Amino acid sequence: AYKDMKSNISKIRSVALGLFLAGAMAGCADKEIEVNPGGLTPVRFGAGIEMPTRTTSGGDQWADGDRVGIFMLRSGGTIPGDVLTVGGILANNVGYKATPGGDATRADLSPAVAGRALYYPQDGSAVDFIAYYPFSMLLLADPHRLDVSLATQTDPAALDVLWGRATGYSKADPEASLTMDHVLSKVTLNLKPGDGLTRADIEGMAEGSVAFGSMPSSVRVNLTDGSSVARVPAGFALRKASSPAEG
Repeated sequence: AYKDMKSNISKIRSVALGLFLAGAMAGCADKEIEVNPGGLTPVRFGAGIEMPTRTTSGGDQWADGDRVGIFMLRSGGTIPGDVLTVGGILANNVGYKATPGGDATRADLSPAVAGRALYYPQDGSAVDFIAYYPFSMLLLADPHRLDVSLATQTDPAALDVLWGRATGYSKADPEASLTMDHVLSKVTLNLKPGDGLTRADIEGMAEGSVAFGSMPSSVRVNLTDGSSVARVPAGFALRKASSPAEG
């Protein structure tokens, strides 16, 4: 199984995603909560990287415009049956985009489409948030799963699947915290010169000349619980990332 590979695996840790109301500031218990003209309480999302394990070009940073899909559902509910509609917005796979701050390991998330923000239910009922990355419009046809092709490895960030769930929040307790975990593991093969294999041999290897066989070529992620199932064993070429290892 893909996640069980231990040899030469670079373990990918967790990404923390904090959810908090617009206008909410730590230590300001008597502040006024922001509401929209219709009296609804908007949710503001912020994302923070807990460990330097992202596979973006920066390694440990959110990229400007990274898209995250978010669901809001009844507390303890499942997708799609318990997804809520608040303020005329069906909270089913709503796209948010990242805008990194001065420290790009943190980012604010704002609606990817104007007018498509999420709001807490005004009756005070508890909700859960489910978030995943990278965002996909294909969930509209089958909103409980995300299919990811692993056959092409040229864009590692597109395969850096993240998932997380925050439970039991409401407008009375609006400052939610969601930790997004990596669904997949990054595999790195370190080639070293040795008997019959020189440094020049390794440096001269063409992109794709090393391949895996009988590996999953796709994975299906259940967005209700973050579980995954490997599918369609196949072989595929590896991406050449750097110079050969020393030693």
